[in-house]
Amino acid sequence: MVDQRFERGGPGPVYEAFDYLTPLNGGSGFSWRGEERLAHVGRTRLHQFDRLMTAPEMLHTISMEADQTIIMLDQYGDVLPVDVPTSTWVMKGHPKPDTSGLYSKFTESEFMDRLVWLKGVI
Repeated sequence: MVDQRFERGGPGPVYEAFDYLTPLNGGSGFSWRGEERLAHVGRTRLHQFDRLMTAPEMLHTISMEADQTIIMLDQYGDVLPVDVPTSTWVMKGHPKPDTSGLYSKFTESEFMDRLVWLKGVI
């Protein structure tokens, strides 16, 4: 897994900026906000059993380098009210964010198949 960090402004490329309000709290998902420059300021490669802690105000993205990668996310208490959007950026010219299927429920059979697979991997 790789963690890449960014800062707003600077000489970086242009990104399309989106506000995000989760549908889980009645939000409408992504709303286009405009264009912003983001400067790449760091990269950390993480290996099996490594930990990554990020501050709430930090701009970063994680990417998986292998298919079927398993990560465990611990999310702490919200620092923003539920009606204040978070931000997402997509490099200009790339597809906009898409969360279709993200909140779909597994059928009982799919869930059991996934648990069996997970047990075999861990």
